Amino acid sequence: MLSGTVFVAAALLISGCEFTNALKKADSAQGGGGTNNTGGVSSSAVTAFQTGFYAAARARCVACHGASQSPLFAVVNINAAYATSKTVVNFSNVPGSVILTKVRDGHCGANCSTNGTEWTGFINTWRAAEVAAGNITSAITPVQAFAIAAQDNLKWVTGQIVLSGNLPSANSGDRFERIRFPLSNLSPEDPDLAAAVVEIEIQKMIDGDGNRLYRIRNPRLASSVGMVQIKNIQVMINGRFDGIESAFADVDTLVTASAIPSDPSAALHTMPLSNKEILVLQDRGAGDKISLGFEVLRKADTSD
Repeated sequence: MLSGTVFVAAALLISGCEFTNALKKADSAQGGGGTNNTGGVSSSAVTAFQTGFYAAARARCVACHGASQSPLFAVVNINAAYATSKTVVNFSNVPGSVILTKVRDGHCGANCSTNGTEWTGFINTWRAAEVAAGNITSAITPVQAFAIAAQDNLKWVTGQIVLSGNLPSANSGDRFERIRFPLSNLSPEDPDLAAAVVEIEIQKMIDGDGNRLYRIRNPRLASSVGMVQIKNIQVMINGRFDGIESAFADVDTLVTASAIPSDPSAALHTMPLSNKEILVLQDRGAGDKISLGFEVLRKADTSD
């Protein structure tokens, strides 16, 4: 287990020359010669680990987790660090990773942001490389997806829709593809919402760091069965999500009944539930499966 008490105490005591000396001693004890001691490992997965997660660990966590504090995921020997780091991440549920819990609870002090965004990116980039190398699978069952969503207070999850490789690109400007999620196949089922749909607009893009992303906007809901309450829409790719970064967390509203256009390419007549845009990491690209999770989604009483 990571120890917040030990880490903070060490962080307060080790600074300046003391930190440098501690780093040198740790490296020497492990027979290393610096952070570039890769031990001959050259796989793409380990390279992704080394340039993101490991580089950050060596820069911020080495005084403790590169010396004597277990787990030793910041040691100079990259093979050992790679193996140990897998015990503090969860590739099936990245937001549930132990290291993200520690980052968010202040364990790292000033060395880390408290919302976990940066470290989530490190893990997702590493995970994508592991998937590409065939070391892990990106597949996840609907049951697993619902279990993961439940850990983030999401009570309902839509069915998955396969994304094509022909999504509009951000280079094409304001062109987005509309995707509708019929609420007739929610998990768990809710017969009161069988005649309702949620819609999003999506395009693909590559950011300045080369990350392949989905750009998503204008979530809408339409129901012909009456008023619906909806709160917190979470976008999931292959059953996984990145926490608040991939959510329309500002959604918390009641939507009145309205007709649903028969043409699936036509926009719903309701107003967007959020004005924000979110960026979600692609997993495999073409063939990725997208679904939505909700904290609250129910037919509302007239008294609401």
